[in-house]
Amino acid sequence: MMVKYTISVCNYNMSETIEHSLRSILNQINDEFEVLVVDDGSTDDSPEIVESLQAEYDRLRLIRLPPDPGRHLGETRNIGVRHAKGDHVILQIDADDVYEDVLKGFVEIYERLRDHREEAFLLRATNLTVAPKAFLEQRGPYRNLPVGAEDLDMWRRLLAEGSVVWFVHRDPAKEIGISENVYGRMRSGLVRGVQVRTGEFQTGLSLLSRIRWSHRQWRSGNRDLHEHLAELPLSAYSYLLASARPQYDLPDQFKRKGQIDSVAEEVSLNLAGLEAEFGINRSELNLTDLQDRVFGSV
Repeated sequence: MMVKYTISVCNYNMSETIEHSLRSILNQINDEFEVLVVDDGSTDDSPEIVESLQAEYDRLRLIRLPPDPGRHLGETRNIGVRHAKGDHVILQIDADDVYEDVLKGFVEIYERLRDHREEAFLLRATNLTVAPKAFLEQRGPYRNLPVGAEDLDMWRRLLAEGSVVWFVHRDPAKEIGISENVYGRMRSGLVRGVQVRTGEFQTGLSLLSRIRWSHRQWRSGNRDLHEHLAELPLSAYSYLLASARPQYDLPDQFKRKGQIDSVAEEVSLNLAGLEAEFGINRSELNLTDLQDRVFGSV
Protein backbone atom coordinates (compact mmCIF):
# COMPACT_ATOMS: atom_id res chain seq x y z
CA MET A 1 0.00 0.00 0.00
CA MET A 2 1.31 3.46 -0.89
CA VAL A 3 1.99 5.88 1.92
CA LYS A 4 -0.75 8.48 2.21
CA TYR A 5 0.28 10.22 5.43
CA THR A 6 3.76 11.17 6.61
CA ILE A 7 4.09 11.84 10.33
CA SER A 8 7.04 14.22 10.59
CA VAL A 9 8.91 14.29 13.90
CA CYS A 10 11.77 16.73 14.51
CA ASN A 11 14.41 15.57 16.97
CA TYR A 12 17.27 17.29 18.74
CA ASN A 13 18.94 15.55 21.68
CA MET A 14 15.84 13.69 22.86
CA SER A 15 17.54 10.43 23.76
CA GLU A 16 15.63 10.13 27.04
CA THR A 17 12.21 10.28 25.43
CA ILE A 18 12.31 9.54 21.71
CA GLU A 19 11.88 5.77 21.92
CA HIS A 20 8.76 6.03 24.09
CA SER A 21 7.40 8.80 21.88
CA LEU A 22 7.96 6.95 18.61
CA ARG A 23 6.58 3.67 19.92
CA SER A 24 3.38 5.43 20.98
CA ILE A 25 2.96 6.56 17.35
CA LEU A 26 4.28 3.53 15.48
CA ASN A 27 2.14 1.08 17.45
CA GLN A 28 -1.08 2.71 16.27
CA ILE A 29 -0.50 3.22 12.52
CA ASN A 30 -1.05 1.01 9.49
CA ASP A 31 0.52 0.87 6.02
CA GLU A 32 -1.10 4.17 5.00
CA PHE A 33 1.34 5.94 7.32
CA GLU A 34 5.07 6.45 7.67
CA VAL A 35 7.00 8.15 10.46
CA LEU A 36 9.84 10.39 9.30
CA VAL A 37 12.28 11.56 11.97
CA VAL A 38 14.37 14.59 10.98
CA ASP A 39 17.36 14.76 13.30
CA ASP A 40 18.64 18.31 13.63
CA GLY A 41 22.30 17.51 14.30
CA SER A 42 21.88 15.83 17.69
CA THR A 43 24.96 15.34 19.84
CA ASP A 44 23.45 12.57 21.97
CA ASP A 45 22.59 9.02 20.91
CA SER A 46 18.99 9.71 19.89
CA PRO A 47 19.73 9.07 16.16
CA GLU A 48 21.15 5.67 17.06
CA ILE A 49 18.01 4.92 19.08
CA VAL A 50 15.90 5.71 16.01
CA GLU A 51 18.13 3.48 13.87
CA SER A 52 17.67 0.61 16.30
CA LEU A 53 13.90 1.03 16.08
CA GLN A 54 14.07 0.82 12.29
CA ALA A 55 14.91 -2.87 12.63
CA GLU A 56 11.54 -3.27 14.34
CA TYR A 57 9.38 -0.90 12.30
CA ASP A 58 9.59 -0.78 8.51
CA ARG A 59 7.47 2.40 8.43
CA LEU A 60 10.14 4.43 10.24
CA ARG A 61 12.61 6.60 8.34
CA LEU A 62 15.43 8.83 9.57
CA ILE A 63 17.11 11.86 8.03
CA ARG A 64 20.29 12.94 9.82
CA LEU A 65 21.22 16.57 9.28
CA PRO A 66 24.68 17.99 10.02
CA PRO A 67 24.82 20.55 12.84
CA ASP A 68 24.01 24.05 11.59
CA PRO A 69 23.56 26.93 14.07
CA GLY A 70 21.77 28.93 11.37
CA ARG A 71 19.06 26.31 10.88
CA HIS A 72 16.08 26.70 13.20
CA LEU A 73 13.01 24.54 13.72
CA GLY A 74 11.08 26.17 10.89
CA GLU A 75 13.58 25.00 8.28
CA THR A 76 13.86 21.57 9.91
CA ARG A 77 10.09 21.23 9.55
CA ASN A 78 10.40 22.20 5.86
CA ILE A 79 12.96 19.44 5.33
CA GLY A 80 10.51 16.93 6.77
CA VAL A 81 7.78 18.18 4.43
CA ARG A 82 10.05 18.03 1.37
CA HIS A 83 11.14 14.45 2.10
CA ALA A 84 7.65 13.18 2.95
CA LYS A 85 6.45 10.25 0.85
CA GLY A 86 2.83 10.87 1.77
CA ASP A 87 0.52 13.31 0.01
CA HIS A 88 -0.42 14.68 3.43
CA VAL A 89 1.89 15.58 6.30
CA ILE A 90 1.07 15.37 10.01
CA LEU A 91 3.13 17.85 12.01
CA GLN A 92 3.47 19.22 15.52
CA ILE A 93 4.40 15.79 16.88
CA ASP A 94 7.06 16.30 19.54
CA ALA A 95 9.77 13.77 20.40
CA ASP A 96 9.07 14.23 24.12
CA ASP A 97 5.34 13.44 23.94
CA VAL A 98 3.51 10.13 23.97
CA TYR A 99 0.20 9.92 22.12
CA GLU A 100 -3.03 8.14 22.83
CA ASP A 101 -4.34 5.91 20.03
CA VAL A 102 -6.01 8.73 18.07
CA LEU A 103 -4.08 9.23 14.82
CA LYS A 104 -6.35 7.17 12.58
CA GLY A 105 -9.37 8.95 14.07
CA PHE A 106 -7.71 12.30 13.47
CA VAL A 107 -7.19 11.60 9.77
CA GLU A 108 -10.75 10.25 9.56
CA ILE A 109 -12.02 13.68 10.66
CA TYR A 110 -9.59 15.37 8.27
CA GLU A 111 -10.80 13.30 5.32
CA ARG A 112 -14.45 14.07 6.07
CA LEU A 113 -13.59 17.78 6.17
CA ARG A 114 -11.83 17.44 2.81
CA ASP A 115 -15.02 15.94 1.40
CA HIS A 116 -16.95 19.06 2.39
CA ARG A 117 -14.40 21.74 1.56
CA GLU A 118 -13.22 22.39 -2.00
CA GLU A 119 -10.04 24.35 -1.27
CA ALA A 120 -7.01 22.85 0.45
CA PHE A 121 -6.53 23.80 4.10
CA LEU A 122 -4.49 23.15 7.21
CA LEU A 123 -6.29 21.39 10.05
CA ARG A 124 -4.82 22.79 13.23
CA ALA A 125 -5.89 20.66 16.18
CA THR A 126 -4.62 20.22 19.74
CA ASN A 127 -1.00 19.03 19.47
CA LEU A 128 -1.77 17.74 15.96
CA THR A 129 -1.63 19.44 12.57
CA VAL A 130 -2.21 18.03 9.09
CA ALA A 131 -2.24 19.50 5.60
CA PRO A 132 -1.51 18.40 2.03
CA LYS A 133 2.21 18.30 1.27
CA ALA A 134 1.73 20.50 -1.81
CA PHE A 135 -0.23 23.03 0.27
CA LEU A 136 2.56 23.27 2.86
CA GLU A 137 5.18 23.74 0.16
CA GLN A 138 3.21 26.34 -1.81
CA ARG A 139 1.20 28.24 0.80
CA GLY A 140 3.88 28.03 3.46
CA PRO A 141 6.56 27.04 3.77
CA TYR A 142 7.66 27.46 7.35
CA ARG A 143 10.00 30.35 7.86
CA ASN A 144 13.38 29.61 9.41
CA LEU A 145 12.28 30.66 12.89
CA PRO A 146 13.10 29.21 16.33
CA VAL A 147 10.99 26.69 18.21
CA GLY A 148 7.56 28.00 19.16
CA ALA A 149 7.62 30.90 16.71
CA GLU A 150 7.56 28.86 13.50
CA ASP A 151 4.08 27.45 14.12
CA LEU A 152 2.63 30.78 15.26
CA ASP A 153 3.95 32.50 12.15
CA MET A 154 2.50 29.86 9.83
CA TRP A 155 -0.88 29.96 11.57
CA ARG A 156 -1.05 33.75 11.38
CA ARG A 157 -0.36 33.78 7.65
CA LEU A 158 -2.87 31.03 6.89
CA LEU A 159 -5.55 32.45 9.20
CA ALA A 160 -5.26 35.75 7.34
CA GLU A 161 -6.24 34.03 4.09
CA GLY A 162 -8.87 31.75 5.62
CA SER A 163 -6.93 28.54 5.02
CA VAL A 164 -7.02 27.10 8.56
CA VAL A 165 -9.63 24.96 10.26
CA TRP A 166 -9.01 25.48 14.00
CA PHE A 167 -10.20 22.35 15.82
CA VAL A 168 -10.24 22.26 19.63
CA HIS A 169 -10.49 19.06 21.66
CA ARG A 170 -8.94 17.25 24.59
CA ASP A 171 -5.17 16.98 24.32
CA PRO A 172 -4.19 13.44 23.23
CA ALA A 173 -0.50 13.99 24.02
CA LYS A 174 1.29 13.67 27.33
CA GLU A 175 4.70 15.27 27.80
CA ILE A 176 7.12 12.80 29.33
CA GLY A 177 9.90 15.34 29.67
CA ILE A 178 13.61 15.16 30.24
CA SER A 179 15.23 14.66 33.65
CA GLU A 180 16.46 18.04 34.84
CA ASN A 181 17.07 19.66 38.19
CA VAL A 182 15.34 22.91 39.13
CA TYR A 183 18.15 24.97 37.64
CA GLY A 184 18.01 22.97 34.41
CA ARG A 185 14.25 23.47 34.07
CA MET A 186 14.59 27.20 34.70
CA ARG A 187 17.34 27.46 32.12
CA SER A 188 15.35 25.48 29.54
CA GLY A 189 12.31 27.69 30.10
CA LEU A 190 14.41 30.83 29.77
CA VAL A 191 16.04 29.65 26.54
CA ARG A 192 12.70 28.71 25.01
CA GLY A 193 11.22 32.05 26.05
CA VAL A 194 14.01 33.93 24.30
CA GLN A 195 13.62 31.76 21.20
CA VAL A 196 9.88 32.42 20.93
CA ARG A 197 10.29 36.16 21.46
CA THR A 198 13.14 36.37 18.96
CA GLY A 199 11.08 34.60 16.33
CA GLU A 200 8.07 36.84 16.92
CA PHE A 201 10.19 39.98 16.62
CA GLN A 202 11.64 38.63 13.36
CA THR A 203 8.13 38.51 11.93
CA GLY A 204 7.39 42.14 12.69
CA LEU A 205 5.87 42.05 16.17
CA SER A 206 6.87 45.26 17.93
CA LEU A 207 8.70 45.39 21.25
CA LEU A 208 6.13 47.83 22.64
CA SER A 209 3.30 45.49 21.68
CA ARG A 210 4.93 42.65 23.59
CA ILE A 211 5.38 44.80 26.73
CA ARG A 212 1.81 46.09 26.57
CA TRP A 213 0.50 42.54 26.17
CA SER A 214 2.45 41.45 29.26
CA HIS A 215 1.02 44.37 31.23
CA ARG A 216 -2.54 43.44 30.23
CA GLN A 217 -1.93 39.82 31.18
CA TRP A 218 -0.63 40.87 34.61
CA ARG A 219 -3.50 43.30 35.24
CA SER A 220 -6.04 40.61 34.35
CA GLY A 221 -4.40 38.06 36.67
CA ASN A 222 -3.09 35.80 33.89
CA ARG A 223 0.55 36.54 34.71
CA ASP A 224 2.53 36.71 37.94
CA LEU A 225 4.28 39.96 38.80
CA HIS A 226 7.74 38.41 38.49
CA GLU A 227 6.88 37.21 34.97
CA HIS A 228 5.75 40.68 34.01
CA LEU A 229 8.85 42.32 35.50
CA ALA A 230 11.08 39.88 33.62
CA GLU A 231 9.37 40.68 30.32
CA LEU A 232 11.25 43.90 29.56
CA PRO A 233 14.82 42.55 29.86
CA LEU A 234 13.90 39.27 28.13
CA SER A 235 12.12 41.03 25.30
CA ALA A 236 14.82 43.67 24.91
CA TYR A 237 17.51 40.98 24.63
CA SER A 238 15.39 38.96 22.19
CA TYR A 239 14.70 42.08 20.13
CA LEU A 240 18.43 42.67 19.75
CA LEU A 241 18.94 39.06 18.65
CA ALA A 242 16.11 39.36 16.14
CA SER A 243 17.53 42.56 14.64
CA ALA A 244 20.57 40.60 13.41
CA ARG A 245 18.44 37.91 11.74
CA PRO A 246 16.22 37.86 8.63
CA GLN A 247 13.09 39.98 8.91
CA TYR A 248 9.62 38.95 7.74
CA ASP A 249 6.19 40.55 7.47
CA LEU A 250 3.07 39.70 9.41
CA PRO A 251 -0.47 40.17 8.10
CA ASP A 252 -1.81 43.51 9.34
CA GLN A 253 -4.38 41.93 11.65
CA PHE A 254 -1.64 40.10 13.59
CA LYS A 255 0.97 42.80 14.13
CA ARG A 256 0.12 43.14 17.83
CA LYS A 257 0.82 40.50 20.44
CA GLY A 258 -2.30 38.61 21.46
CA GLN A 259 -4.28 39.20 18.27
CA ILE A 260 -3.89 35.59 17.14
CA ASP A 261 -5.44 34.43 20.42
CA SER A 262 -8.51 36.58 19.79
CA VAL A 263 -8.90 35.39 16.20
CA ALA A 264 -8.33 31.75 17.15
CA GLU A 265 -11.03 32.02 19.82
CA GLU A 266 -13.45 33.38 17.22
CA VAL A 267 -12.81 30.68 14.59
CA SER A 268 -12.17 27.65 16.82
CA LEU A 269 -14.63 24.78 16.51
CA ASN A 270 -15.21 21.67 18.57
CA LEU A 271 -16.45 18.47 16.94
CA ALA A 272 -20.07 19.63 17.13
CA GLY A 273 -18.99 22.88 15.53
CA LEU A 274 -17.30 21.01 12.67
CA GLU A 275 -20.58 19.15 12.12
CA ALA A 276 -22.56 22.38 11.96
CA GLU A 277 -20.03 24.35 9.90
CA PHE A 278 -19.06 21.73 7.33
CA GLY A 279 -21.94 19.28 7.35
CA ILE A 280 -19.97 16.25 8.46
CA ASN A 281 -21.96 13.56 10.25
CA ARG A 282 -20.40 12.44 13.52
CA SER A 283 -22.31 9.17 13.45
CA GLU A 284 -20.62 8.29 10.16
CA LEU A 285 -17.12 8.79 11.54
CA ASN A 286 -15.35 5.52 12.18
CA LEU A 287 -14.06 6.53 15.62
CA THR A 288 -13.20 4.26 18.50
CA ASP A 289 -14.65 5.05 21.92
CA LEU A 290 -11.32 6.58 22.95
CA GLN A 291 -11.11 8.71 19.82
CA ASP A 292 -14.69 9.87 20.27
CA ARG A 293 -13.93 10.91 23.85
CA VAL A 294 -10.74 12.77 22.86
CA PHE A 295 -12.15 14.59 19.84
CA GLY A 296 -15.63 15.04 21.25
CA SER A 297 -14.53 16.94 24.35
CA VAL A 298 -12.49 20.07 25.02
